[in-house]
Amino acid sequence: RVHYDDTLLNLLEHARSQGHLDDVSWAGLLNDYLGFATAGQDLVRTFSLIEQLAEERSLVVWESVVSETNWLTSLFWEEDCYLHFQRYMRNIVHPAAVAAGYDAGQANKSSHLYHLLLSQALRYEDEEVGEEALQQFRLFLEDEVAHPLPHEISGAVYAAAVAFGDISDYEAVHARYLVTTDPKERH
Repeated sequence: RVHYDDTLLNLLEHARSQGHLDDVSWAGLLNDYLGFATAGQDLVRTFSLIEQLAEERSLVVWESVVSETNWLTSLFWEEDCYLHFQRYMRNIVHPAAVAAGYDAGQANKSSHLYHLLLSQALRYEDEEVGEEALQQFRLFLEDEVAHPLPHEISGAVYAAAVAFGDISDYEAVHARYLVTTDPKERH
């Protein structure tokens, strides 16, 4: 891990905001600080950097930081501050998920970034995103041809149907689970 002094970190943040720092370098910097946070170091700076993810639209960056943010979530799991941390992360993930196109009217629903952010929004119990995914599921059940469910997001949409739906939604997911041979739909 690399610990950047304040001057260099400020320059790197500015370079990123101007589009002069590539996704891989930015992801590496974020991972360095998330690693420090899991060790209990430099929390203020780490959370300042995490907040910038709300505007992040790079699959490379999100894929890189998700495992680290999930690790942070697990550290807070049994702490009194867990619900605050979950709300904090929901407020970061939500705008990124909206921009990635969870809205049924947008064409990005089959993207890998959408799947990743949909899964994260559900992890942090984002009701708006969950309800939208539930509606996608219900439309799919009504007419699979008119409202296909992209393979890339089916698992996350099924999870939303179970989490935000009623017993009939659960039963529909369970029935599909029993007959599918597709590993993505089974997990």
